[in-house]
Amino acid sequence: MTQLPLDWDAKKHARRGGPKTSRDAALSMVTPASAIMIRVLHCLLTEGPATQEELSERLGLDRYSINKRLSDLKNQQLIEPSGETRPGESGRQQIVWSVKK
Repeated sequence: MTQLPLDWDAKKHARRGGPKTSRDAALSMVTPASAIMIRVLHCLLTEGPATQEELSERLGLDRYSINKRLSDLKNQQLIEPSGETRPGESGRQQIVWSVKK
């Protein structure tokens, strides 16, 4: 998967007035999964460390989608466990994730 910068804007990567195929190619760089990864990472950067459930609530996204993106971000070494845990809705402790320093 291509790793995109947080400020990725497909419109900037296709010439104004260029053919539709160029615009379509630029837009295809952002997949639904990478868009969620960008949102999760941005949320951690701007709002601070959070659990999977907290991220789901903040972003209005399904927690299972968040969990997969957390795994992807961890594998890319962009986030890490903060060393802290918090209880979730079930009462079980959850990892608090933070942007890797």
